[in-house]
Amino acid sequence: MKVENKECSPLVTIICTVYNHEKYIRQALDSFIMQKCSFKYNVYVQDDCSTDNSKKIIMEYEKKYPDIIKAFYLDKNIYSQGISPLFNLVDKVDSKYVAVCEGDDFWIDKYKLQKQICFMEKNLDVMAVYHNVLVVDDDSNLLNNSKKIFPLYKQHEFTLSDIQNRSSCCGQTASLVFFNFWKSWSNKEKNIFLQCNANGDIKLNLILNLLGKVMYMEDVMSCYRKSYENDSWSAKMKNKNLTVYYHESRKSMEIMIKKLFDIDIKFDTTNFSVVALSIFIKEPSYCNWKILYTSVRSSGILNVFARLVVIIKNKIIKEKNKSYWPLLNYSDAEIEGILNE
Repeated sequence: MKVENKECSPLVTIICTVYNHEKYIRQALDSFIMQKCSFKYNVYVQDDCSTDNSKKIIMEYEKKYPDIIKAFYLDKNIYSQGISPLFNLVDKVDSKYVAVCEGDDFWIDKYKLQKQICFMEKNLDVMAVYHNVLVVDDDSNLLNNSKKIFPLYKQHEFTLSDIQNRSSCCGQTASLVFFNFWKSWSNKEKNIFLQCNANGDIKLNLILNLLGKVMYMEDVMSCYRKSYENDSWSAKMKNKNLTVYYHESRKSMEIMIKKLFDIDIKFDTTNFSVVALSIFIKEPSYCNWKILYTSVRSSGILNVFARLVVIIKNKIIKEKNKSYWPLLNYSDAEIEGILNE
């Protein structure tokens, strides 16, 4: 399906948040510029007061592609002030659709936007589309456990109950294109969302599921960089026991949804308690015991016990963990081929 964009304004805006991404930002920007579309698109790049050469590189691209790239250079780092860089940038977007890719990730399919926008224009009840991603290291080499971190799934719909039961995101952020609901929201609605103390990706997923369908395409079209060198979430949270935070953030999202939609939802948090138990067994300490105790109380001891029984039973009968959705049968060589095309 060819999408005709008769208006002068862009149909979709790619938003890219940057902080100390000098090593990666060229790769990200090049992957945006290479997009082949039958409609107009633009790129909003926001540098959150980087202390490296990120700003200089962005200025170079903004000068080279003035009709596509518009940059915003912040004088003070807003992330450290508790302000979401992502939604600070979304607030500036007027286009119908928004595509997301942080400055250390990148796209590998020049028809990525065309495929996702065509799908959404054809299926107007779809609020967002994700797709498969590969996981790479700081040098853009495929990680051996890429398929374990982000399995390659066949096309499926991601429902509200999936988020509640799996307590996870619909997909990786660099694969996301969503309908720009944000521009029609009131300041009150925006503030309720922003004040919710939870990971921005998963609470966005939650909202998108309540506003419409969320689909997952089986195309492999972007790369997520698993880095412990930069200022990413992965780097900041490495080796930390986040169990209590996970419980508190789920409760915060339940309150958010009640305020925004007047709907009561409940997250299944028993997996967090199982993880807390595993951490305590490996590293027995008063701190980890306190976290385990708090977690089990929050999830319910009977619920946690029931989950443990299932896990132990599967271990005894050596039953393999079944994939939540059907998997694509790609070999490691085929995946390397996709990355290096």
